[in-house]
Amino acid sequence: MLLKSAGVYGEIVSEPAHRLGAVGVHRYEDQDRPTLVVSHGPLSLRSRVLKRASDIAVAAGALIALLPLFLVIGVLIKFEDRGPVFFVQRRMGRGNQFFEMYRFR
Repeated sequence: MLLKSAGVYGEIVSEPAHRLGAVGVHRYEDQDRPTLVVSHGPLSLRSRVLKRASDIAVAAGALIALLPLFLVIGVLIKFEDRGPVFFVQRRMGRGNQFFEMYRFR
């Protein structure tokens, strides 16, 4: 109340609000209490496209960076017991759809 009456900019640091990931405060016209904003809703089409592109770029970069390690692991598995390097595991994914995941043995 003192800061409001002094006419200066002030913020309150709240550890619980930080843990929740609050991105702002909103006040509805019919309520006297403000609410913490933790999400702005679904991404726009442009934001979804940019996020998907960045996800693919990071994943491709990680695969390229880890390729030498994957090759070493594959060779070691092959030398250990001469069996297949990968096995297929069926998992439940988005929308209750099955997909096949390839894993090192």
